[in-house]
Amino acid sequence: MQQLDIVPGGAGRDIASEYFRKAAGLLPNEFLEDLPLRFVPLKGSQLKALRAALAAFEQGEDAKLAFENEEPLAAKASPKPAAKPIEVPRDPAPPAPGAPPAHDPNDKGDLEWWRDVIVPIPHKGQKRAEYLKNPDTIGSLYDLRHEETADGADARKRLWGFVTNYEPKGWTKDNGTVMPASEGDKAFRVALDAFALWFEKAHPDEKL
Repeated sequence: MQQLDIVPGGAGRDIASEYFRKAAGLLPNEFLEDLPLRFVPLKGSQLKALRAALAAFEQGEDAKLAFENEEPLAAKASPKPAAKPIEVPRDPAPPAPGAPPAHDPNDKGDLEWWRDVIVPIPHKGQKRAEYLKNPDTIGSLYDLRHEETADGADARKRLWGFVTNYEPKGWTKDNGTVMPASEGDKAFRVALDAFALWFEKAHPDEKL
């Protein structure tokens, strides 16, 4: 505002402040330095018009806005809405070893749901971690049992043994606390029973 020859603390500054309060909405607790840039003269013609408006205001006329520049593009641009986080679909958690896949027991078209149920017990002499990299399923043992090979004989033996003898059992901690059988072991027994029922109906003349 030095272009208006307004001396800090002088009468001209008071008049200009009052003018902009009425014409441009300058608040009582704000100074000329707080004036928005769109009311500051940028060209000689704007300065001349502002001086004339101030002179008229000083003579008792209403405060009329001499000009108004366009707001800077940065001020006019509306803030961008915050980007929504991208939801990455998660793979469903793998079922516990031996747990049957989700299915509707009343769905008659899903009678062989037991096929994909993992056999939780490794082969004799095999470490559990290594076995679970490529575990047997009830379905794989059933399909392999038809082969006249050592693997087929082992599959028949494992499948018959599980169906006939497998029972979920709890275990005892070092401090003597008895823990119940795991849900995976219980689910494996349910799947074995479902397989045995299916086998009895599908192959009534065949022994397991």
